[in-house]
Amino acid sequence: MLPMKITHVVAEIYPLAAVGGYSKVVEALTEKQSEESTVNVITPYYSTIPSAIKRRISDIVSVSIKDNGEIMIIEYAILKVSKNKTIFLIHNKDYYQYRTNVYGYTDDANRWAYLSYSALKLVEAGIIETDIIHTHDWHTGILQNFKDQYFPNLNISIVFTIHNLKFQAMFDHRSSDLQNYDKYQGLYDYKSTQLQKLNFLKRAIKYADRCVFVSKGYMDEVLSGINDELLLPILTKQKKNLSYVLNGVDQAFNPLDCNIYSKYDKHTFVKKNQNKEFLQKKLKLIVSNQVALICFVGRLTEQKGISLLIEILPVILRNSNAQFVLLGGGDSNYLPRLREIEKEFKGRVYIYGKSDFDIAPQVFASSDLCLVPSIFEPCGIVPMEAQIFGCEPIVHSTGGLKDTTIDYNLDKLKATGFVFKNNDKDNFVFIISQALELYQNKSEWQKIVTNAMSQDFSWDKSALEYMKIYYLH
Repeated sequence: MLPMKITHVVAEIYPLAAVGGYSKVVEALTEKQSEESTVNVITPYYSTIPSAIKRRISDIVSVSIKDNGEIMIIEYAILKVSKNKTIFLIHNKDYYQYRTNVYGYTDDANRWAYLSYSALKLVEAGIIETDIIHTHDWHTGILQNFKDQYFPNLNISIVFTIHNLKFQAMFDHRSSDLQNYDKYQGLYDYKSTQLQKLNFLKRAIKYADRCVFVSKGYMDEVLSGINDELLLPILTKQKKNLSYVLNGVDQAFNPLDCNIYSKYDKHTFVKKNQNKEFLQKKLKLIVSNQVALICFVGRLTEQKGISLLIEILPVILRNSNAQFVLLGGGDSNYLPRLREIEKEFKGRVYIYGKSDFDIAPQVFASSDLCLVPSIFEPCGIVPMEAQIFGCEPIVHSTGGLKDTTIDYNLDKLKATGFVFKNNDKDNFVFIISQALELYQNKSEWQKIVTNAMSQDFSWDKSALEYMKIYYLH
């Protein structure tokens, strides 16, 4: 396909800001797209951007742009990532520089509305030239509505990616009063406190030219009324504008290119044992290549199935010699019980109670199994990453997890992991026990590992699918 000029508008992009997993998705997608096309990313200039990156950012530029008979001053800086990829950082002291966090403020609706509105003004003024605007999640969901209302002459299509329907606006969308309130009867200035009453994601679905789910499994579930988060009526109405594109994994995220103790591929998989011994020593676990090392990498939230994980861990550890490592931050209320388990099984359990993208490759490279008991999962990057490292995922049969893991119990020849349907203690314990038993059969285990490490989870296909969607509009 011919190259395009593509502009992404996002609340976060790795490594400038990385709260959720979608920051890395956006980073990897834009990197892939910039190989052939011109890519601009518009995102806030946070005070928390790492110092090493700040040193590469240009001085702040101030531009005066006409806005409904008045003058709007927009400040931005530029980070040139590569020849074809540029990040425009929207500078606003009140909304971004004076904040110590990316999210969690009572005026978040105004902060994201300002980002969306500023992006449209920069495009309208010709400062950023683009063929398509691609927005992500509820934070920039209002951009589509702004364009239709305030920029009628801006002939540019909007593609909106739904990373997670659970997060829609500043309020709890399950509250019927507020849910009924937003029936698209009005739109407010980006400075208005009334924006807090609008459902940004719901409006994105209504006004965007194309809405893209991050997996077929998630889209199918939602359209059948499972995990639809009260949006089934509008999604059904807009069904002709819905698509799906499975997320990919950064091509540099693999056991040959990542910073791990001993690099390997599917042909030199025996070196994985060296990584296991390295991590066991580092974390003061019992050093042994004969025991299976199980990991969990992800946020500590109810959605990720942490309650179920905590419930089954003691059962698994008491009935096997397996070890367990957890890497992830989030709800600190889960940590006390996890620390108790760590103490009870000293030398076999290590709880790393915060997120760290840099450590994750070593955990995958050292582990044999990765637990993903999510209650629901739009895509499921973690099991893809785990497979790349020959770490077999055990996933709940939901959303994108079904799309990325081939179940051993359904196809032993092509299996890349294990899938359990009913998300309860008995089923989870059973499937883990089965995997641990199979782990002792080295020849059979090697086949599963080889299958997993042979999967293509790169962005090549996914980026092409997005290009096809862009060209439709």
